[in-house]
Amino acid sequence: MQARIGSTAFRRSRAAFLIAAFSATMLHDSAGAQSPPTLSPPRDSAARVGSAVAADTSDLVPLFGWRDAAIGAGFVVATIALFQVDRHVAVQSQDEVTQANQFLKSVTTPAEYLAYPGSLAIEAGLYAVGRLTNHPRAAEVGWHSAEAIIFATAATNVLKKVVGRARPYVSGDPHDFKFLGGFAAGHNRSSFPSGHTSTAFAFAASIATESRKKWPDKWWSEWAIPMGVYSGATVVGISRLYHNAHWASDVALGAAIGTFSGIKVIQWAHAHPKNALDRFMLGTRVTPTANGGMMLTWSRSLQ
Repeated sequence: MQARIGSTAFRRSRAAFLIAAFSATMLHDSAGAQSPPTLSPPRDSAARVGSAVAADTSDLVPLFGWRDAAIGAGFVVATIALFQVDRHVAVQSQDEVTQANQFLKSVTTPAEYLAYPGSLAIEAGLYAVGRLTNHPRAAEVGWHSAEAIIFATAATNVLKKVVGRARPYVSGDPHDFKFLGGFAAGHNRSSFPSGHTSTAFAFAASIATESRKKWPDKWWSEWAIPMGVYSGATVVGISRLYHNAHWASDVALGAAIGTFSGIKVIQWAHAHPKNALDRFMLGTRVTPTANGGMMLTWSRSLQ
């Protein structure tokens, strides 16, 4: 009987992860599918007028389309499906064999620190190096990925406080929710969704998307960087289960929020290249001073 229950839980878990993986693939494809079409050079004056009109309306391409809604629904379905196996996954992740795994022991804690505050340090480093060495691409990657993490963190923290789900080490019941419980109980009722996971996937999605846009003809920006950052983000999610800090559905929704935030923030930033935040942050320069210090300067065109 116990083997049958375990087999059923495994099948449900596998189906939920397949839905989530399919949704992530669709989201990756939709990032390019919703980009405005490239216009061919006009042949005469009438074509030039038509081209200008098309260029002026290119920013009307929606940031969120029906494909995004379908993908979001897929993530929701996967999260709900994981509710059914949350307890089983928690038990398996805390058994003696899993906890004795040397690989998990050695990588899970560093991965969590790499997600936070490590990702913020990396972004700040990219931004500073770009400003100091006059490499605007590096500065943009650092700044835009920071925006993605800020957005993902805000969305995650609102849900945490409102939903008020108890963490696995607090309650053995994965269905222990309390509306607005996160405000009163704080950390113990801030399980859903996983903040570390959303931060890690926001960082991964923004870095992968930005690098493909900045260096579209480089092999390392096409697959090496995405593979590296998404693998690291996945390890962060696993580490939250290994440390009994989250349920599996917490991790799934955190990954969804982070991925959406990373991709959509980059899309919006490139569709609105002269937005106020970018003009301020990317118009700032960090320059060395004569006494060995640093000076922050900001410039803006008055035209």
